[in-house]
Amino acid sequence: MKLINVAILALVLLAQGAAAQDIYEYTGMAGQRVKVFEQEALNYRLDLADHAYTFVDFSDEVPDASFAAIRFKPNAFSLVVAEDMGEGMTAEDYAEFVVIAMQEKLAAQEDGEFGDAVDIGARNERGMQVFQKRIRANVRSSPVTYVLTTYVDGVRAYQLLTFAPNQNEDVVRAEADLLLSGFSVIDPQKNQQLAAQSPSVRDYRSPTFGYRFRARDLGWYGWKDLAESNDGADFGALSARDYGAVVLPACWQGPKPTDNAIYRVMMQQFGEDYPSDFIFEERDIKKDGAVGKLLIGRDKAEGEDFLYYQWIVANDRCSYTVAAWGPEEGRTVVKDLEKIWADFEIGGDPTALAGEYRNQEERDVNAYLVNAYGLHSYEARSFRDAFTHFAQANDLVPDDEAYIVNAVRALVEIDAYVEAAEWIEARMEPFADNQVVQSWDAWLAYQTNDPEKALRIYDELFATDYRDNDDFSAYINLLADAGRWDDLDEAFSAYTAGEADDGTQMLQVQLLTRRERFDEALAVLDKMTAGRPFSAEIAYERLSILDLAGRPAEMLTVAQELIDSGYRSLQSYYYKGDAEYQLRSYRKAQESFEEALKFSPANANIREYLDAIDLMLGEGDTATISQPIEAVKMPTRIQRVFDASDLDAVQEGYSAVFLTRVTGYDFDGSEILRESLYRKIRVLDDNGVTQFSTLEFDFDPSFEQLYVNSLVVRDAAGEVVAEGDLNTYYITNNESGYEASTEKTVHLPVPSLAPGSIIEAVVTKRVSVEEGTFPLETQYMSSDRPIEYSALFVNGRHAELEYQLSGLPSPTTVGDALIFELQRPVAFRWEPLQPYVDQILPWVQFGTVNASWTDAGAEYLGKIEDKLDVSKVAERARRLTQDVTSDARKIEILSAWVQDEIHYEAIEFGRRAYIPKTARETMRDRYGDCKDHAVLLYSLLKSSGFDASLALVNLSQQVLPGLPNTDQFDHMIVAVQTDKGKVFIDATDKDLRLGQLPPRSMAGNFALDLSDSPELIQIPEYESDLTGITVERMVEARGDGHMDVIESARFTGYQAADLRGQLRNIETSEMQTALQRWVTTRYSDAEVTEYFVDNIFDAGYDLTVEISYTLPLDADGTFDVPGFLEANYLEFDRVADRRFPFEHVFPLRVSAVTSVKAPSGLRLDEATTKPDSGESKFGLWRRQVSRDERSWEIRFDYSASGERFGPEDYREFAEFQRKAIDAIEQPLIIQ
Repeated sequence: MKLINVAILALVLLAQGAAAQDIYEYTGMAGQRVKVFEQEALNYRLDLADHAYTFVDFSDEVPDASFAAIRFKPNAFSLVVAEDMGEGMTAEDYAEFVVIAMQEKLAAQEDGEFGDAVDIGARNERGMQVFQKRIRANVRSSPVTYVLTTYVDGVRAYQLLTFAPNQNEDVVRAEADLLLSGFSVIDPQKNQQLAAQSPSVRDYRSPTFGYRFRARDLGWYGWKDLAESNDGADFGALSARDYGAVVLPACWQGPKPTDNAIYRVMMQQFGEDYPSDFIFEERDIKKDGAVGKLLIGRDKAEGEDFLYYQWIVANDRCSYTVAAWGPEEGRTVVKDLEKIWADFEIGGDPTALAGEYRNQEERDVNAYLVNAYGLHSYEARSFRDAFTHFAQANDLVPDDEAYIVNAVRALVEIDAYVEAAEWIEARMEPFADNQVVQSWDAWLAYQTNDPEKALRIYDELFATDYRDNDDFSAYINLLADAGRWDDLDEAFSAYTAGEADDGTQMLQVQLLTRRERFDEALAVLDKMTAGRPFSAEIAYERLSILDLAGRPAEMLTVAQELIDSGYRSLQSYYYKGDAEYQLRSYRKAQESFEEALKFSPANANIREYLDAIDLMLGEGDTATISQPIEAVKMPTRIQRVFDASDLDAVQEGYSAVFLTRVTGYDFDGSEILRESLYRKIRVLDDNGVTQFSTLEFDFDPSFEQLYVNSLVVRDAAGEVVAEGDLNTYYITNNESGYEASTEKTVHLPVPSLAPGSIIEAVVTKRVSVEEGTFPLETQYMSSDRPIEYSALFVNGRHAELEYQLSGLPSPTTVGDALIFELQRPVAFRWEPLQPYVDQILPWVQFGTVNASWTDAGAEYLGKIEDKLDVSKVAERARRLTQDVTSDARKIEILSAWVQDEIHYEAIEFGRRAYIPKTARETMRDRYGDCKDHAVLLYSLLKSSGFDASLALVNLSQQVLPGLPNTDQFDHMIVAVQTDKGKVFIDATDKDLRLGQLPPRSMAGNFALDLSDSPELIQIPEYESDLTGITVERMVEARGDGHMDVIESARFTGYQAADLRGQLRNIETSEMQTALQRWVTTRYSDAEVTEYFVDNIFDAGYDLTVEISYTLPLDADGTFDVPGFLEANYLEFDRVADRRFPFEHVFPLRVSAVTSVKAPSGLRLDEATTKPDSGESKFGLWRRQVSRDERSWEIRFDYSASGERFGPEDYREFAEFQRKAIDAIEQPLIIQ
């Protein structure tokens, strides 16, 4: 046990001088006769003027001697040593300790041998109680006789040692008496003052910690240098019998540590643990209301067995540990040690609890032990309790690095970054030059979004030799965020000193990864691995980067390499499974995750993956796709293209391309229609591998049967390298749309796929139809990636089909096949303001049709006639419109009631889902699809006497009047005749005010009005006077370099509906965060402080939004007038090489009034002149400015053209819009 028995060594002869700075005064007199020598620092005097003493320098041989002299006759030496031993020491005890020290010192010398020691005895010498011993030894083969005289005055002990070689005892005793006769204490009161300042071992009381210690047996004295070996000890005592005792008190301000924590922490102060093999007995104990344990241990010290007693008790406020020890062979050691505890008392209110201490030493003791309790809580992951203890330690010793760092670490562990930053900031004064604490201050500023402070500290730290990779990573990120690229490069170069080791290179990798510069990060890893054996660490880092980069194909390669190299670990199998999951190879992913689970059986993340895979694989039995269906035979011309097609060159910007994309039908007029999909795909890179790792095909088992005719993978040379396996295919529910449906998706994992591979897939469906009919289909001839050759063909009775097409040549007839084909159609991509896809992409719509729209409508009405009983809801309609006289208001009330009260649940409006519920059923269920909403509203209006009818519409493409077939429609609304004409109402639109504007996505399109005589009618175009945005903005510059902005906006019509739809899905608790993200899309340094939003859920009123935020001013007082909302609606992304035309789908009108004020005593000036108007074919904008010295008012109006423009006009359009925004964001300067 690492114990306080080191105290014995502290008593080695001449080991401790009381005032070392003054004890060598005598050495300057070496060779001179001694007359009267006064050692003021040690308070003694030697009057040897009548004797022949000569000073000698013994500072090398006896460093702690403060006097040394020789008498040449009889060649005897005399020394004096003084030291402070603490209260309770007697001259006899002191003499015994000196003898022991001499024994040990001589035993350690090769040429020294201790003989014996005999008591001469005690006597009174001129009022001094002294004790003498005669000691014999052999030194360098010469017999030496010593006479030791000891005197203790208060806490100060004096050794007077006389010795002579080859002399008898009487001679040496006479010399010793001669030295003693000249010795005296200069000022007796001075030594007594030292005694008064030294705590009494016989009765020591600590009001600070509330305890009383008493060692009342003879031989106990105070432990002078206790603090040097025992940081947590408040008081200690030693005994001449090799006993020792210490008290370790601790009082806390936070929660009481657990009993186990108290036992462990206290035992750790002695180099042991609890429990441990050192402890051979423990007992439950109590003391004055405190409870705990007595722990008894045994260990050797200096070759001797010692017993160690630790009494450890605690109440709610403080813990007390009394440790005592002694040689086990002592007959009374147990009784003597137990008496220490028996005489120990706990009582009173410790002043430490009120923060009152008698000296800094007591603060140090409590801080040390409270910090130890904090470390125990930290290791137990009770971080809040740990912080409380660490913070108390810091309050007690504010300049201790360990305490302040420990406290901060504890808060960081619970992500309390703001609290930690504020806490440390108030305590930084003692650490102005402490790099470690400064680095924590900087790092916390970094974590709490105070980059200016963090950079200021880091700039200073890294201008020195400070090194810490975590801090350096934060520093580099801050430099990058601040755009200080030159400083970043310079700092990295200086930090790596021109040669980056693995640690700094990995730091660079992580920095690049954080900035999503994945290719550069991977390049550094490539450099690190060049010429080296396989490194699992680097492989895992590469996996992490590839995962973040969304590159599962490459992830799979690296994970497999790890496994093949023997690193079969949780991480390698997890990453492999994750890659396979992303590649939609669910069966393989399942195998990998099951392997990963063996390493971590309770891993919730893996189990979630496996549950998801089970759900995927369990949604459909592959038996439903195992029944062979013969593929529709391709016409010879198409077959030749399919077999031989290839790309002339790699398509830039694409990871894979379709070589051929062919759809074929076999139509013989029966109840079965066959459809085959032929796909031939060239994969160009790893991203293409990811995208086409699984092919997907949709089918509806309620009327379709699917079969995979073939799935073949060829290499670049055309050789077959793999084929699909039915056992790996799986079926899931189709969740691609927002409507509920019975559709399924079959997934075909593509094996052995690599860059350069060619995939050939043929899938055939058998479709149940009404005899003699071919359901109307729309076939798009292009895709979101290039297609070398796109074709559609119908074998059989194609003459019975009607068709219309757009963007491709007329079809040709070859044999019994009707063929539509197109070389290299334009690939689709999203572009701002583009029209609906049917207006920009090539398509064919074909199928059998009705004779007229009247017949088509009548046929459908016949199917739903029994669902149109309006009488069941008449009473509800009457109550809703009671006392309302205006027909327009009645329509609005009934429409709003359906809009608000009926929850929308989409059901597919395909040819298998035409039939709605009755109005009564929908009113009862309180939910329904578009048909249910429409039938209910129709019934309410009809029963109220309105001329209302159902109407079929299409939300995704234009209705073709020349193909009368209800298959063209995907939605149902209501048409009602008013005095202003026919009004169309879509009650499923929960965000638009109904009855005033044409439903969204329908203006200008056709609707099939299901009146008594159904007819195809056109829905009116959008009206511009009922839709738009009005903004009122107040901007007030402050004197602290910031400005306050309040934006109040009113949204009407379609703009209100669009924003309302976004806001209604945001929780109130998240609204301010969402608005913050919205504002920072324009102003990254904005801070939203308040907001108000009204009428989110009431579409009958305009939507109002008010946002308050702050923005910084430039250092020179310049700023741009904010124009957030206008910019949000008027500014559009620039598109290089635009492909498609553009238009404003909805009318757009924006009006804004911005008022700007300067701080009192300052004026506003124009920093840059901006135009006041702009007019072109794209629209018109104007502004009016009125101003005085302190304020500006800018009125702005914008009206967009409703025309459609070609892609060649987009650059000019974007510039026109930019100038409008520039006019709003007027640069001003405060002077």
